[in-house]
Amino acid sequence: MRYRAAALALAVLLAAPAMAEGEPWRDVGSAEEQSFDLESLNALVAAYPDSGTMLRATIATAHQASDGDAVRRAFERFASMGGGLSEGSMALVSGYFDEARWADLAATVIESQAPIAASEVIAIVPADIELVEGVAWDSRRDTLYAGLVVERGLYRLAGETWERVPLPENSGSLFGMAYDAGADTLWLVSGAADPTPDAGTAFRGLIAYSPETGGARLLAAPGEGAMSGDIALGEGGTVYVSNSIGGAIYRCRPGCLALETFVEPDHFRSPQGMAISADGAWLYVSDYSYGLAAIDLETAAIFRVEATPDILLDGIDGLLPEGGDLIAIRNGSQPTQIVRLQLSEDGLRVEQATVIERNHPDWGEPTLGAFRDGEFLYVSDAQWERFGADGAPDSEIAPRPTPIRSTRLR
Repeated sequence: MRYRAAALALAVLLAAPAMAEGEPWRDVGSAEEQSFDLESLNALVAAYPDSGTMLRATIATAHQASDGDAVRRAFERFASMGGGLSEGSMALVSGYFDEARWADLAATVIESQAPIAASEVIAIVPADIELVEGVAWDSRRDTLYAGLVVERGLYRLAGETWERVPLPENSGSLFGMAYDAGADTLWLVSGAADPTPDAGTAFRGLIAYSPETGGARLLAAPGEGAMSGDIALGEGGTVYVSNSIGGAIYRCRPGCLALETFVEPDHFRSPQGMAISADGAWLYVSDYSYGLAAIDLETAAIFRVEATPDILLDGIDGLLPEGGDLIAIRNGSQPTQIVRLQLSEDGLRVEQATVIERNHPDWGEPTLGAFRDGEFLYVSDAQWERFGADGAPDSEIAPRPTPIRSTRLR
């Protein structure tokens, strides 16, 4: 989901009260954006040990401060977690290591970035249908939907043709989306981000679309301002919505007329993908720069999901439950990948990360996905880089179709 400029900003660490059930989440959303020195970054790395974003920031700041020891410590850890840097950054960091050690580290990075391809194209959205962010699968009608950011619209695949679905005129850019088979409802997050044309007219909230009748209900989000986000479907028909720009988590219980605030905006910097645990106890939330959080659905207490030392949990855009695991789409930094996160019995620790696909040679930037029977469908080239403010296209980047790919998870 995009408002990653806000997500990548570093924030002041605010301590949360100690709780027995797990490690509490340290709030990051209420601080003003500012630059950090190495001491502050070291505290953030300690608080968010699964965040490659924090380590990359430490490497850059340590280099600027000519602190070679700090560069070496941060990069050694970053490489051991499977992180990758640009060619230019790798050349810069190499100067801090002796030749033999750098050869070992470079080999580790190369191995962790090696492409893994395990999918096929099952549909192609034409290039003139602009900026596909999410997809949803209507299991009752065997219909694939795609949500558009620049066009501010919804499309469905009819045979081999994408046709536009009528929505209310003030519908905004569409971000996260999910089909609830029990309610026969397609839920759509409507809002605005930088590429949204005429953003002032865009509805901020949740759209409940009925594939049966073609009708739509608009459920407004609290407050004002820009909004993008994702969706998680809970038990009994409750829907959860993340506001990746404002930082809040909203909730719509069955029959709601508007969204209510479930988690205030001062806890997360940029909440993106969400998923409900198999036992219905936890709402998992990806805070894009910092890692993975778990919200107790009874108490709304927030905990940090821990991981073994070799797993990166930042940069997760799409997040969906699959059995007792989580399927995560990681983008925005290397490696770009789709990964299965296997959770501990209590749901508060990632015990293993199994890469499904990584740095696919035919990818652009993968964003969000949906399940179709035993397949995982996902947008593999959203093309955010093609559009500027108000949806203005970059004349130097040629339009291209958007492939929807499918991979078997098991």
